[in-house]
Amino acid sequence: MRPSPQPPTIEVLGVPGTGKTNYAGQVYGRLRQGRGQLLIPSGTDPGDLGPFENILTCLQEGRAAPHTATETYSHLLLPIEDRSGHRSDLRWPDYGGEQLADMLETRVIPTAWSSRLATADGWFLFLRLSKMKVYEDALSRSPEKRAREELRRIPAGWDDNARQVELVQLLVQAAELSTTTRLRRPKLLIALSCWDEIPGTELKTPEQILAERLPLLSSFVEANWHRGALSIWGVASLGRDLRPDSEDEDFQTQGPESFGYVIVPGTAARQADLTLPLAWMLEPP
Repeated sequence: MRPSPQPPTIEVLGVPGTGKTNYAGQVYGRLRQGRGQLLIPSGTDPGDLGPFENILTCLQEGRAAPHTATETYSHLLLPIEDRSGHRSDLRWPDYGGEQLADMLETRVIPTAWSSRLATADGWFLFLRLSKMKVYEDALSRSPEKRAREELRRIPAGWDDNARQVELVQLLVQAAELSTTTRLRRPKLLIALSCWDEIPGTELKTPEQILAERLPLLSSFVEANWHRGALSIWGVASLGRDLRPDSEDEDFQTQGPESFGYVIVPGTAARQADLTLPLAWMLEPP
């Protein structure tokens, strides 16, 4: 008897506050309703999907889902089916984002993380641009402005333009990947989360926004990933700010499925189907 294929694995990456948990809950709600490109097969026991149910319940009550505990790491098995009837079991990770932040600070990636990164079929990286610190490029400033700022204190530490490149480099090194040729595996999806918080996005694509805000990271991933294995999306899981300790009446009355959208790569248009990035990740590279 031939062994059954292993379920596809996506390693979800992002420091605290980048929206990983709320996206998981919103995607689960879309999958359960079956209105998007992906759905949960009929006959699936909801009891097996308790963590997703808990997140969705918070959103239905108009509250943001609570932060995942720092020490947590587990894989949730999520059965999915596409519109052609093809089924698979997706292993979706659940962990505290502080783990990734600590790796960036210490430059040390635990062995267990290295193993998961090396065997993953895709990396799903969440970046929240509105919370990032980016220093102005000195070369882009006028001579007069540079002269006025000569006596100012130089900012301490790296900005996020450099830090995110360092993070991806660490992940590549930990997974023991070679970049002598452009990578086809793992596929890399960069989700510019909380898209609704980013000013000036109305007529711009996610690729343009990433290149404007984090040009070093944009150039790095384009140079090291094959074009068919790299995708940049805008993601607004909620479309507004929810808090764990207060309730949003619109979410309660209209339901979480009425909120949230993605910006498909190469476009500036909103799409309500939050499963689209996940569907891209599951496509053959």
